[in-house]
Amino acid sequence: MRKVLTRLEKLEAEYPGILLTAKACLDAGKSADSTAHTIAERHPGADVSRSTIDKFRSKRWLTQKSSLQEQKDKYTAVASVISETGLDAAAAAILFERVPDLTSTQLIALRRVKIQKDKIKLEKQKARNAGKTAQQLLGENQATADPEAGLKAANAMRAIFGIEPIQP
Repeated sequence: MRKVLTRLEKLEAEYPGILLTAKACLDAGKSADSTAHTIAERHPGADVSRSTIDKFRSKRWLTQKSSLQEQKDKYTAVASVISETGLDAAAAAILFERVPDLTSTQLIALRRVKIQKDKIKLEKQKARNAGKTAQQLLGENQATADPEAGLKAANAMRAIFGIEPIQP
């Protein structure tokens, strides 16, 4: 579909920056008369009427503004979902929307990535568990190697809270 340019867009070639001026005025909430006056001041020789500004406002500026607002709303909704449920859940939701469009090769590749991610998660969990086990074993070995150290530590804690120390 061919896009028909407004008069203001056609004047952009002859008067560079005229669209930016018009958009800035409209964004600031100025009227069509005030916008036309501002354009006449900044771009001498540009013949822009109130109706030209009104047509540009209705055909381009309002549609661009509403599409930008829709994008802002969408990004705000995505941001709230991410903040509430986390990035993984948001990515899963977006991916779920795209699954019907994926080819079988892409689905297989996606499954491989999921399996690899699960393997990494499992390896991290094993490493954490091994570290905890090592700490527990180390703690037991230290307690059996020096029983006096544990008693000293317990008595120090009791002294902090004003409790009588344990006698050996």
